[in-house]
Amino acid sequence: IDIRSAFTVTMHYTINQAVSIAPFPQIQVYDTQGACVFVSFATSTPSFRVDAGDYVATCHIPGNLLNNGTYYIGIALTFRHLGIHTSFIERDALAVNMIDPIHETIDEDRMGYGGIMIGMLRPKLDWTIERTTK
Repeated sequence: IDIRSAFTVTMHYTINQAVSIAPFPQIQVYDTQGACVFVSFATSTPSFRVDAGDYVATCHIPGNLLNNGTYYIGIALTFRHLGIHTSFIERDALAVNMIDPIHETIDEDRMGYGGIMIGMLRPKLDWTIERTTK
């Protein structure tokens, strides 16, 4: 995946019986050394009863977040009724290889720098520069 491109991780799961509080799906992203890059869970999960049935949860990963390299994405589903417990976790459910097309990013995104950009995350953040003295 081009580091500038957004992508989604979609999880399909089934709730076998109604529960008083909806479970929350989550993803866990690790690097090749096993270090956790980040964890994200669905904060829009309803806090009320959900019925049995099939569900689909999609996590949207923005472009310009992950740096060049390989990442392993785990998925999990955690319930909050009767105490917090994880129904399932699949740590290496998906592997993605993020690629930095240096020949396209060297001027605008890298400010002319052609070397390795360090760090796991590589967000493209908004900046403001103001002159404070005259």
